[in-house]
Amino acid sequence: FKKTLMNGLNMFNKLSEKCNFEFFDLYSYFLDYKDKEKLYYKYDVHLTPSGNEYAAKIILQKLKEKSLISNQNS
Repeated sequence: FKKTLMNGLNMFNKLSEKCNFEFFDLYSYFLDYKDKEKLYYKYDVHLTPSGNEYAAKIILQKLKEKSLISNQNS
């Protein structure tokens, strides 16, 4: 599974460079999260509301770091 995942991440990184769009790899953030069971539903791989909120916070941080959105009002 991990090899397939890493191949997919590499593919998206290359595609984002070629097509000039931002790709944010969230894998390491989710891997390092202490309470992973709060991020995913027990019986499938979909994110819970907490998982979606965590992903949104990371994406917002990345957008600000790349100056793609303003730091105002946040």
